[in-house]
Amino acid sequence: MQYVAVAKSRGTYIVLGLLLGGLGIHNFYIGRNGVAVVQLVIGLISPCLFFIPLVAVYIWVIGELIAIKRDGKGHPLA
Repeated sequence: MQYVAVAKSRGTYIVLGLLLGGLGIHNFYIGRNGVAVVQLVIGLISPCLFFIPLVAVYIWVIGELIAIKRDGKGHPLA
């Protein structure tokens, strides 16, 4: 049996980024787990630090939503 890669949806990636981007969920979805963990940790500790890091993460997320065209394995997003 051979595994066939199924392209991840760019639309789903964008919606997850807009709704849950501060927790890195959009990056978990496309397999960018290292970046996702960093965003998750920052998102979870931000309420303790006056929300400034959370604002920075959302700016980072908006940049990713514009720039990222491939998943964590290099396959193009559909």
